[in-house]
Parts: sequence; C-alpha cells; structure tokens
Amino acid sequence: SYEAAIVLGTSVASLAQEGCLYDLYSVPHIDFTGAWWDQNAVEAFTLMDKMFFTTGDMNTVAFDRTCVTTFSKKLIEDNGLENPYELVREGKWTLDKVYEMGTVANRDMDGDGKLTSEGGDTVGFFVYSMSPLYYFYGAGERMSTYDEAGKPVLTVNNERAVNVVDKMFRYLNQSNTDVTVGLWAPMRTMFTENRALFANVSVSDAKGNFRENCEEDFGFLPIAKFTEDQDRYYNLVAFQDWTHLWCIPTTCSDTDKVGFLFEAFAYHSTDTVRRAYYDITLSGKVVRDKDSNEMLDLIFANRVYDIATIYDWGGWNSYFTSTFVKQNSNSFAAVAKKTATKAQKQIDDTVAAYMQNVE
Repeated sequence: SYEAAIVLGTSVASLAQEGCLYDLYSVPHIDFTGAWWDQNAVEAFTLMDKMFFTTGDMNTVAFDRTCVTTFSKKLIEDNGLENPYELVREGKWTLDKVYEMGTVANRDMDGDGKLTSEGGDTVGFFVYSMSPLYYFYGAGERMSTYDEAGKPVLTVNNERAVNVVDKMFRYLNQSNTDVTVGLWAPMRTMFTENRALFANVSVSDAKGNFRENCEEDFGFLPIAKFTEDQDRYYNLVAFQDWTHLWCIPTTCSDTDKVGFLFEAFAYHSTDTVRRAYYDITLSGKVVRDKDSNEMLDLIFANRVYDIATIYDWGGWNSYFTSTFVKQNSNSFAAVAKKTATKAQKQIDDTVAAYMQNVE
C-alpha cells in the first residue's frame, strides 16, 4: 500500500482508468490554482472535472522532458546565418526558417550525393524520430481538446493541421535529401562533433549528453512556430516511456494528511527544487549564455501537455514518431479517416472509466 506515488505517465493513465487513484480535486488542502502547480498540466489533465494525476515545481522530470531545439554557434557563424535568438525574440523563428538555415549548412563531405551521419557529412537539420511530434505541437496543434462538458475530443485532423502536416512532410520526411533523419545515437554523435546545426532534443538530452561532450558551444531555442503570426511558441512535454506524474492511490489511509503534504511539497518546491534545478543545474552547468537562459524561461512558460499523448487514442503517437518519417507519401488524411472510429471508442471508454471510478 502507498500513501502517494510518482508514476510513469503511461502507467498512471492506466491506473486512473482502473479506479486505483483518487480524484485529486476531492483531496483536502490542495490548491491547484497555485503557481507551484503547472497550470498547463492542470488544464490538460482535467477530464470531466476530474484530475487523477498532475505535475508542478516539485517534479523535475517534466522540466527534463520538455522539448527544445539546440543549435551549434560555430555553424551559425561559419555559414553567416542570422542570430537565432533574435529570430525568436522577433517572432520569426518558424519551421520555414529552420529549414532555410539548415539547408545552407549542409555539406556532403564524402560526395555520395546523400546527407548521412557517416562519411563526415555536416547536416543543417537533423530530424530526430520525435521531431514530427515536436513540430506538430510547436505549430500550436493538438491531438485532443475538451468540449463544453469537459469530454476529450480528438482534434488531430482539422484543416489547419492538414496544412501543418503537409509542410512537415515536405521538410521532415527521410525522402527529402536536404535533411538527415535518424535516432538519438547518430544525432548525438553529429551534434557533439559539430556536424549538425539544429537538433531537436529534450532538456535532459542536452543536460546529460551535450554539456560535457560538445566540441563547440551550443545554445537553446524553443521549437519553431508554424508561421510568424502564430500567437506564441509551444514546447511539448513528451511522455512515452519517460515522464512521471504525481498521484494519490486509493490505498491512501489518510487523504487529509496526504493532501496537506502534497500541497506543502509543491508549494515549497518553487524556492527549493525548482531553484536548484534551474539556477544550479541548468544555468550553472548546462546553459552557456544569458540568451539561452532567456530562451529556457520562454520554453518553460509555454510548455504543452496533451492527455491524448498519454492515452495514445488512435495510435497517433506512433504515427508521428515512427510512421511519419518513413512513408513515401503523406498518409495523414487516410490514417485520420481509418482510425477515427477506433479513437472515439477509446475516448468513450476512458471517459466511462473515469466516471465509474469516482461514483
């Protein structure tokens, strides 16, 4: 029996459906309007006025798994490219700009007519397997939103999303010779050897690998917008097998006491856990300039959560992180049509379980 728990996101979602968790709104003493709770997460994880898991300043994993763009300062300088920090500040940091600048930095060093992680090639735009998911959310799109009753509605397929995915396919697909597509290991090698201008990673990837291994200086940027007129930058907190969330199991013997402690942990973490993580670990050891500090402030203030990425209704996580970069033609519309009925049933089953488990 556990009084409280920190559980992997995909697992905590199953526990919620199985009736193993308390609705956190029913637990005394917790003020989810407080700034120490991540308001973006509270909004995203409140389904039918129930919330069984969430995160806040006490949970460094949610910061670690926030998606960012890293860039090589030397390759920016060597290619005479625009200052990306200024592009962000001016609202001009877009997917078009990433592709444009990345193409300039490409170098086919072994002359085989391809950009690969081998042969000493330099690539301007390394498309990580997770990049399509990052850019879909970076464009301000969502897999799901909530209707007026608080029920999830799958919104992955709409007119704007079709346009977003069409451009993503042209820029990110492995059939495009202007980019290199691959997994984490070759991206890490190329970026740390200063052979990749832009790389999409999580904060923890940069913290754990780039900090000590990069031959040259690098900086942090948000995930690019879709267009300049987009209201803000959006940076997804990725789940899959990484991010953990806080919850209270129904085995808890004293919700009054645990609710008090939950609130205390979260409240006091702002000036302890978060400050140590941000000021000492990131700013003191990973981030190498004040501009990147500014970018991280912007990134963390605009984190995005989507409950659909945890439940994976319709299998859209796999589509964006696996299928998307391998296909020969853009199958987005066909997949949306094919999976619509299945996804809706999965949503209905989730909602029914939530309602049954709190009655």
